[in-house]
Amino acid sequence: MEQEERPNLASRIRNISPRIPGMPRQGQEEELPETDNADKPGETTEAEGQTGKEERPGIADKVRFWEEQDRINQELIPRVLKQHELFTAHIETHESAATLMAAMEAQLAEQYRQDAAELEAKFTSALADNQQQAAEAKRSARAAVNSAKWQSLGLSSVSIAAAIVAIVLALVM
Repeated sequence: MEQEERPNLASRIRNISPRIPGMPRQGQEEELPETDNADKPGETTEAEGQTGKEERPGIADKVRFWEEQDRINQELIPRVLKQHELFTAHIETHESAATLMAAMEAQLAEQYRQDAAELEAKFTSALADNQQQAAEAKRSARAAVNSAKWQSLGLSSVSIAAAIVAIVLALVM
C-alpha cells in the first residue's frame, strides 16, 4: 500500500500558482534564463523576453494566489488564536497552581501543628490522670498495708495474751 504524503504549506503555495517567480513547482527546480547581456541592464534578447513573459503571472493568477492565501489564513488564524488562548489559560492555571500548592502546604502544616498540640494535650491529661490514679493506688496500698500491720499486731497481741493465759493456767493447775 502506498501512502500519499500530505503536502506542507510551502508545497501547497507552490502548486497554487506555479508561474509566480521564485516559486517553482513541487519536484522541479526553478530555471533561470541564461542571458548573454548580463552586463547591459535593460537590454534583453528575444528568447529572454519570451521566457520573462511566460514566467510572469497575470493579474488573474495573482488574484487566485492571494485568494488562496486569504482562504488559508482564514483557516489558520482562528486555530492559532484558539491555541494562544488555550496556552494562556494553561499558563495562568499553572501559575496559580504553585500558589495553591503553597497554600495547601501551609494549611496542612497548620493542621499538623493543631493535631500535634491536641495529641500532646490529650497525652498530658492522660499522664496526669494516670499519675493521680497511681498516687491513689499507692495511698490505698499503704492503707491496706497499714491495716494489715495493725491486724497482724492485734492478732499477735491476742496470741501473746492467750499464751500468757495458757502458761498461767498451766502453772496454776
